[in-house]
Amino acid sequence: MAPESRDASPLIRVERLVPGGEGFARHTDGRSIFIPRSFPGDLILPVQTTAKKSWSRIESFELKQASAQRRTPPCADAEACGGCDWMPLGETEQLLAKTEILKDALRRVGKFSEDDFPQVTAHESVRLLGYRERVRLQVRGGRLGFFSSRSHHLVEIERCHVARVEVWELVVFLRELMATQRDLFRPIAEIEIRALTNQPVESAPLQQDSDGAEAEKKFRGARLSLFLFPVRASRATRGKTASGASKAGRVQQKLDELLAQLENVTYPQFDVGVFGGIQPEQPWQIFNSTEARLPVGGFSQVNPEVNRQLIEFVLQSAPDQGTVLDLYCGAGNFSFPLAERGLDVLGVELPGASIQAAARWAAKVSSPVSFRAGDALEVAMSLADRGQQFDFVVVDPPRSGARGLAPALRRLTRQGLVLIGCDPVAFARDLRTVVEQGFSLKRLELFNMFPQTHHFESVALLKPDAESAAQDSPSASLDV
Repeated sequence: MAPESRDASPLIRVERLVPGGEGFARHTDGRSIFIPRSFPGDLILPVQTTAKKSWSRIESFELKQASAQRRTPPCADAEACGGCDWMPLGETEQLLAKTEILKDALRRVGKFSEDDFPQVTAHESVRLLGYRERVRLQVRGGRLGFFSSRSHHLVEIERCHVARVEVWELVVFLRELMATQRDLFRPIAEIEIRALTNQPVESAPLQQDSDGAEAEKKFRGARLSLFLFPVRASRATRGKTASGASKAGRVQQKLDELLAQLENVTYPQFDVGVFGGIQPEQPWQIFNSTEARLPVGGFSQVNPEVNRQLIEFVLQSAPDQGTVLDLYCGAGNFSFPLAERGLDVLGVELPGASIQAAARWAAKVSSPVSFRAGDALEVAMSLADRGQQFDFVVVDPPRSGARGLAPALRRLTRQGLVLIGCDPVAFARDLRTVVEQGFSLKRLELFNMFPQTHHFESVALLKPDAESAAQDSPSASLDV
């Protein structure tokens, strides 16, 4: 249904924040109201509303009275940019709200009572600004920026305050290059910029001088990369026609010209990958002395300090010895630190550059870890059907969660598992299905991986119930 204007709408007081980061209130008739970019205590006058049978969303509003939890955002572009939706909210309030959102999801979606789950332990980010090692920007008409909220309007912000200095220095460089080589960037729709710093770096102002000693302060200690997303084939061809094929050929030609131009850049030095094409591998210091290799387009958490907190929790939860199954392992974010502890690890990830890089690095360093390319659910079911068991399992699925995995998990693990989720609703759903398979929830943690946004990581430690655990056989070696 198209948005409708309601000139006579009553004032609405926002009650709380809900999964997805929107404010929540209720109509006098009990229907739910969702209000993007609003916060508890805000008094608003709806301007444009999308109405459904049982709920409505206020697309725009006039803020009549600001919540006491609001603050002046540290970024002047916070309202225009679609990224940091919670930046107007105080940072203490952000963490409290995320904790309440997790508990609400556990009650509503997971059907847990307050007595069913332990107290949520929330872990704050080491840095609340300047923490992101990776950003993805849109390219439109020779301009580089972010889309505004719920639209395709490009916002060319001067400085992203949650990006690391090294990342934004490369954005500035690309904008300068784009200003003189605009035509070369026509085949590119998006650019992901990453700076694997490997060591904590303090936030600092951008350097204005690009020459001499000042330039040496740029990109310090960071391994930089660009991951290019060409325009979709459908946009290039517009159908299987001769003219469409000719246009696709011109797009590829321009892409080749751009890659050649980027190869000639000597400062700053960066690796270049292309979606669906080349992906160079970079040194990746995951945790303390644990190193691996990460493809330019491979997934890594954007906040390295919080990622280390998360790895530490997994290491503390795992047994001191034995076997571990790491499902949705990516390039080995948990697999390699667990193996360095002396555990025998099998990592499972979809076929692609990440699992290939992990397997190559494991072979090179003779680490007690092996990798299998495949769908995590299918591999888990196959292992369970064969009677294979592990002492511990790590489950770190994508945002959609690990639907259907719970029955296999009970057959696969002897001592317990860690379940991780970046969407509280999917996490609560998965947690309920795992508990129903005979597990007890021992610890519940929240890691603030994404300050200034509504996103966070939820983590649960589960152990087999005493009755079902007694039925398990003695530990077996890893034989897959």
